[in-house]
Amino acid sequence: ISAKAINYDGKMVLWNAARDITRRKLMDTRLRQSEREYRHLVDMLPYGIFIHSDGKILLANHMAARLFEAESPQQLAGLPVLQFVHPDYQEIVRQRMHLAIEQGVDSEMIEEKLVALDGTGFDAEVAAIAIHYNDRPASLAVFNDISVRKLNEGELRLAASVYHNSNEGMVITDADNHIVAVNPAFTRLTQYAAEEVIGKSPSLLKSGLQPEDFYQEMWNRLRGSGRWSGEIWNCRKDGSLYAEYLS
Repeated sequence: ISAKAINYDGKMVLWNAARDITRRKLMDTRLRQSEREYRHLVDMLPYGIFIHSDGKILLANHMAARLFEAESPQQLAGLPVLQFVHPDYQEIVRQRMHLAIEQGVDSEMIEEKLVALDGTGFDAEVAAIAIHYNDRPASLAVFNDISVRKLNEGELRLAASVYHNSNEGMVITDADNHIVAVNPAFTRLTQYAAEEVIGKSPSLLKSGLQPEDFYQEMWNRLRGSGRWSGEIWNCRKDGSLYAEYLS
């Protein structure tokens, strides 16, 4: 409602105007409800979320606060986005921010290093999505801490290197005792190439010098304690016998 004093027919009167805003109020209520649901969804996600524009964080979720060692998501609001990006990755992040905010282009998930408020760094997967937030172009960054995965990958690469370069022959079998992999030292020791033994049983190396109860005792120990080691005679591809210490 609006009101105004006017001169009408020589008299001062009050001019009133009214407009029905029921529909607008209903839309506002629905919008606020939608925003609350959106924020709740963002906070429940198991990934860190930043919404940022003009280089500043506009919104962060609880997972982002946890990953960056903040007391709350509100502590992150207003801070520069690049403050949380390792210097080695800041240029590529600038490019991705430009693509999302200036050109409306999403950027695929990449691995980069992020930095928490206490200065500690962690490996992360990060994607950038172009959105509109509060009626202006913005970027939604989705990120996930992959430090443990990267550590495991490093350990696996080290184990693979040891397996491949070891001077000791190694055989991996499945639960049915079929060979699934051998290392180069196995080939040098037995003269069997990998393709000749994959899918077969290690018993192809049997020399015949050990009685059957020797192997029965070996399997009993394996099933009982999970390990066995000892000396055994085996047979190479050319039929020659050799003694080995087997674990």
